[in-house]
Amino acid sequence: IHNALSSAFIEKANHFVEQKKEKKYPFTVLMLCSLKKYKGIDQFVEIAKSLPHYRFELVLNATSEEINNYFDFPNLPKNIVLFPKQSDVHWFYERAHLVVNLSDPNLWVETFGMTLLEAMTYGVPVIAPPVGGPTEIVTNGLNGFTIALQQLPKIIDSIKSIAQNPSFYQELSLNAIRSANLFKEATFCNAFFKVIKT
Repeated sequence: IHNALSSAFIEKANHFVEQKKEKKYPFTVLMLCSLKKYKGIDQFVEIAKSLPHYRFELVLNATSEEINNYFDFPNLPKNIVLFPKQSDVHWFYERAHLVVNLSDPNLWVETFGMTLLEAMTYGVPVIAPPVGGPTEIVTNGLNGFTIALQQLPKIIDSIKSIAQNPSFYQELSLNAIRSANLFKEATFCNAFFKVIKT
């Protein structure tokens, strides 16, 4: 039985999607994760360095002090913005064009990937590891891509492809919303009760 998004989250995301607000540019790549190396934080910075014309936002489940202790700020690229732990992440999804999960499966296997599902509810395509839970959410070329962390050039090329092809982006976005609709609370409850009845 998969995890499910809360009705409140879906309602807020649907309201934004229905308004059909155009996302502001530059193209924004978002990652939300804990402050752990195995989450691919250093690689996220490397990708940002390789794509200076795009904006990169990193929301970390950490305090500002912990973030200051981790990063070498003078060497951070100017196109990356760091945020400490947030109580409301909706506005990040609202302005993001792409969400990435860069967890290293050699060190940490994602069992699901809730941030991927949250992003897709907002019509945001995703890039995720090709193992573990994300493979049950992400379909290559349909709603995003599954690419190993060790393939940074391929991740960078995929980001470029998504950013530079508006019709392809729109297709990924619509499919992301359709995919997210499969993970509603009602679906979770039906599956749960089906299991306990058997």
